[in-house]
Amino acid sequence: MNEERKYHPVTGRAACIGLALAVIIGLGTQYAADRHGYIFTTYAHLPSGFMAPFLLLILFPNLIFERWFPRWAVSRSELVTIFAMGLVASMMPDWGITRYMVSAIAAPAYFASPENRWDEYVLAHIPSWMYLTDRGDAARSFYEGLQPDQAIPWGAWVIPLFWWLSLCAALLLVGACLIVVFRKQWVEHERLRFPLGEVALQMIGDTGVNTVDGPAAIWKNRIFQTGLVLTFAAMVWNCFSYFGYVPRIPITQSDTTVIVFHPDFPGITIFFNIYVLCFAFFAHAEILFSLWIFQLFSVTEQGLLNKFGIVSTSSGVIQGGLSGIQYMGGILIYVIWMIWISRDHLGRVWHAAMGRRDTERGLEEQDELISYRKAVAGILCGSLYTIFWLNQVGLSLVVGIVFVLVFFTFFLSLARVTAESGLVMSELTIKPNAFTVGIFGSANLSMPDLATLGMANGFARNWRTFSMIAFSHTAWLKNQIRGTQGGLFGWLCLAMGVSVTVSVISMVHSGYMLGANNLFSTPGNFGTFFYGSIPRWANSASEITSLEILFLISGMLLNGLVIAGRYLVHWWPLHPIGMAVGDVGGVVRNAMLPIFLAWLFQSILIRIGGVRLYRRAQPFFIGMLVGYILGIALSFAVDMIWFPGAPHETEWF
Repeated sequence: MNEERKYHPVTGRAACIGLALAVIIGLGTQYAADRHGYIFTTYAHLPSGFMAPFLLLILFPNLIFERWFPRWAVSRSELVTIFAMGLVASMMPDWGITRYMVSAIAAPAYFASPENRWDEYVLAHIPSWMYLTDRGDAARSFYEGLQPDQAIPWGAWVIPLFWWLSLCAALLLVGACLIVVFRKQWVEHERLRFPLGEVALQMIGDTGVNTVDGPAAIWKNRIFQTGLVLTFAAMVWNCFSYFGYVPRIPITQSDTTVIVFHPDFPGITIFFNIYVLCFAFFAHAEILFSLWIFQLFSVTEQGLLNKFGIVSTSSGVIQGGLSGIQYMGGILIYVIWMIWISRDHLGRVWHAAMGRRDTERGLEEQDELISYRKAVAGILCGSLYTIFWLNQVGLSLVVGIVFVLVFFTFFLSLARVTAESGLVMSELTIKPNAFTVGIFGSANLSMPDLATLGMANGFARNWRTFSMIAFSHTAWLKNQIRGTQGGLFGWLCLAMGVSVTVSVISMVHSGYMLGANNLFSTPGNFGTFFYGSIPRWANSASEITSLEILFLISGMLLNGLVIAGRYLVHWWPLHPIGMAVGDVGGVVRNAMLPIFLAWLFQSILIRIGGVRLYRRAQPFFIGMLVGYILGIALSFAVDMIWFPGAPHETEWF
């Protein structure tokens, strides 16, 4: 028997290290965002706020231990386990659950005024157990800071936090169970690449269950070292530029340029985002090509629509107007296609959940985080609780069922997109609560319905956490762990619980100590945006017209043509992901330059030396990524010492 299979990979040592890492991630990233302005450390799906402590506190010491104290070093399986626990823990702080949830809880009573009429539109239609009331001055002192003789009113937060966290737990349960249901289809049948996981494994040094190369292998690679040194040197140079000694190398948030071809046409942001570039290099070239082609298509279409004065009457509900609705059609046909090609697998999962085994066709459960029966039960129970919770807030049953269905459909599709594309910052153009309003028409929804769907901004906009991208990659990484794998799911859940607890405590504490209006994470802006959508929907009374339906259908037909072309024509250059996440002014458009460069570099390398040369170049981009992450950590340390309160943002999406 292989030595790696003689012990349980989730050892007590690995679990303790993973939980300690969860505390550091939850507390450190929230503190850095709130008090020091490092607001993008938890933005990406594989965020720097997780990667930096993993590299500095786990991987680097382990490299030293392997060289000088091998008995102290953790095994490859333990290292992957720790990485998985840290990854799911990074789903919680700041851009994970915390910023959204705390903003939604604290805002209603404090920002209500005669001018915005929140007393009429918001407070009259949502129950008091889900937000901070004005009783006891808890909301005011959170935003404005405590008086010298005041204590933090933790008791006022207990009830709303309990109910919000129970909802988040139900949503996470359903998402995790959906990942269990689809994992084998994505990993074994469709053989999706999971570029984010591939980068992680190469950085760790474990490239497969049959290899024993270890972290030292890639760290000794000269190509890797070149990428690391070049990028880290650029980040060090920029740290010197903070003092005015040298000019800045244009790789920071302030170094963005917007190209505008015509006043009627949207601008194209040009920004050399190293973080996006390093991950995009591992995506398939056809996906990268499709992403920027569909972005150019969107810019052209929006410009022509603006020039001829063709606008959507539902622009207050559907982000991006007619182009946004068209891309929504692309997402819908992508989801239909995803479910259609999974139909046989889903049937076997159902049979397995009902107790009828299908071992002849390879449907075994030992590779999953939990059994199929538990997964199906989790989906059912979590969905029912979510619908019940929303109904108690004020959402009617029919609208609640549609909203929950749209919510999980959208976020599951985003998980699959990322599993195939490796887009480290992917998100959807239209959020599920806004799309639900668009389906029914705000004129046809009651005020309690609109108030609940507006409140749902506190979780429905959260593509970072509830898309379960971290969990899908953890499920993929699980198969890289040598040895039996039972108990991992429980430790992952515990890591998430620890992370969300310390991050919420940190943000609430920072709010009362400094005044949340003074925090860099701006929970006040989030809260006013969340609940400000309610009177906007109510007053617009908009419904989807025949023009919007026409653009929705055109998007479905266009992406349907792309899907058909992939199956019917061997040279077909486009991929449906290009339209499924091709937004109309968000993170994908902001990343057009690194996406284009990743496609260009990959295409040139493959044309010159084939796949072998492309793979030989991969360590260079992993080295660039490591150097950039180390540079972010260095910049943070410099700001902490010499520029407190005046952060130099190194990341932007």
